[in-house]
Amino acid sequence: MALPDEFWTPAPFDAFDASDRVALESIGVRRNFKAGDSVFRPGDVSFGAYAVVDGTVSLEDASNATLDGRAPSRLDVPGTLFSKGSLLEPFHHRHHCRAVTDATVLLIPRDAFEARFVAGERFALTVVDAIVRATGAEIRELNAAIHAFVRQS
Repeated sequence: MALPDEFWTPAPFDAFDASDRVALESIGVRRNFKAGDSVFRPGDVSFGAYAVVDGTVSLEDASNATLDGRAPSRLDVPGTLFSKGSLLEPFHHRHHCRAVTDATVLLIPRDAFEARFVAGERFALTVVDAIVRATGAEIRELNAAIHAFVRQS
């Protein structure tokens, strides 16, 4: 079953052409969750990245209360990519991801993604470029927060 049109709106999927979409759909695994179900928990081994297909999921810290001192992040836009770093290296999840409503997510398995990346497939290169841009932005934001904290001290 093809992913809905709105899935292809957010970055990095907005840069995908028809062949990229077919390639991603061929390796992606749809997972359905009922409201309250865990997508992953802190300490679970990561197997790949996820993207929202429909419904709402939240990312929470290990206490299930907040993420970095903020309210849980609610992800409800189809095509929102999360746990992106799992495509680049295996690790254990630090956060709890749970379905707030009935939700479908697309698991992009790391092993299948790596094979496509090594083969130089355009869709895999596009996703890695997006991860690098997002990580750079996160590092700049963290750096600014550290400098602001030091100035206040």
